Amino acid sequence: MAHRIVAGVQPRGKRLAEHLLGNIGSGEHLLTSPVTLKWFRDEILRPNRIIDREMTDSSDGSGGIFEHARERIKGLLAEHNPAPMPPDVQAQLTEIMTVDARRHGMNALPEA
Repeated sequence: MAHRIVAGVQPRGKRLAEHLLGNIGSGEHLLTSPVTLKWFRDEILRPNRIIDREMTDSSDGSGGIFEHARERIKGLLAEHNPAPMPPDVQAQLTEIMTVDARRHGMNALPEA
């Protein structure tokens, strides 16, 4: 959901809700307009396997949000296969971390 908020609302053609300003007196407004309802699921409703908008009670045996998150993380870690870091990049990062470690009183980085 944080990624969705950061992405912002995507423009879709003409300005959203511009045509509604003249229809407010007839009972139509932004929240019930066909335009709002058309894009509602993409812009607002984002339930997924972890955040499902259900009650936090896990009496149905589903395990609740923490169990959902734990299972999702296990799946992501099992699927993740990162590319090896190029040796020059690894050397640069090691140098940066070594300088910082010395600044904080460490003589060397911990062994991996």
